[in-house]
Amino acid sequence: EVLVVLTEGLSTPHVCEIRLQELCFFQAAEDARKDILRVCHGIAGLYEGSGCDRARLEYLARRSLHLAAEPHGIRVFRRHLARVFGSIPVVWRRLFGSQLHVPFQKFKEACQQLGTSSYQTHVVEYWQSLDVGRSGCISLFELDPSSVILLIKLRERLLNNMPNPENVEAEAVFASLSSKITPLRAGCLEANEFRNALRGLGFSKGESESAFACLDAQGGTAASQKARGPASITSKDVQWLLRLPSIVGIDAITLLEGSEPQEMPMKRRQWASFSTILKQKMQQQRPTRPRPNQQQKQQASSRRSSQQSLQSMARPLSEDISEDEQSRLGSLGSHSQSLQDALDASSSLPLDGAARGRPANRLQQPQQPQQR
Repeated sequence: EVLVVLTEGLSTPHVCEIRLQELCFFQAAEDARKDILRVCHGIAGLYEGSGCDRARLEYLARRSLHLAAEPHGIRVFRRHLARVFGSIPVVWRRLFGSQLHVPFQKFKEACQQLGTSSYQTHVVEYWQSLDVGRSGCISLFELDPSSVILLIKLRERLLNNMPNPENVEAEAVFASLSSKITPLRAGCLEANEFRNALRGLGFSKGESESAFACLDAQGGTAASQKARGPASITSKDVQWLLRLPSIVGIDAITLLEGSEPQEMPMKRRQWASFSTILKQKMQQQRPTRPRPNQQQKQQASSRRSSQQSLQSMARPLSEDISEDEQSRLGSLGSHSQSLQDALDASSSLPLDGAARGRPANRLQQPQQPQQR
């Protein structure tokens, strides 16, 4: 795969992708092209009504299907950053501030601060995995795309509750966020309080915990949290969230259709609220199992209670019997079962000629000894 940058005669540089393939792989890709296009069309159809550009969605789905799996080393690197700093957005906030892009030299200097030789020696490998487009710089979205999308969604939903979203202060947004709860400390929201506040905005428990970790600028290891007290979020963290458009390209990430600049804020809020609609749509399409009626519930409950009573009756008996006695009882039970099987088999055999015409006895009489 070769990437070529075309600039001659173009106002905006374009990246051309040239790929060389063997004939057998190329033929297999051509045979699967119709199925892949149908899958991409279906994925783009799920986001109909979100304001996203359909062609961009199909391209993203097709590229995701063709991309190779992420290397194991970059996954370990991300988990290490999240464990040390609390989350990857906190890493960017502490080390790079509000920069939109970071070149390789600054990324290398940041990796040198981790203090672990294994991560310092693999800087080039991490950079090649993150800089997929070979542009020479990376953004916060390349480091942690899922957290960036969650922060964009949170920002737009917070602004949607404000009377004037275009000109708003961080203190007003924080006051609106904490208006329906009573914080334990004034001017701070702890983890459970922040989770209760985001519940009214349509966020789940897992999303609220992830958003809290992304906004907690003092997050990190358990030792650092113990030293500074309970983790909390203040208006300064909300102010950093409001400045998110200067850190990442929101319109490029959300794949919104190109329109007038004054219409983009409304389209972003429409995109942020669409995830709840999509979740409801997926739940409606999911097949549901029929719920048992009251009679079936009572029958299942009676079966469970009878099994529990039998187990409770058999437990004291098994505790009083020794291991040797239990083994002898087990062998006696197996012998009685084999004897019963033999009797059942003998009853099904045909009678001999001497016994025909009279009822057949299951047990034969013992023979008398012959007299000499």
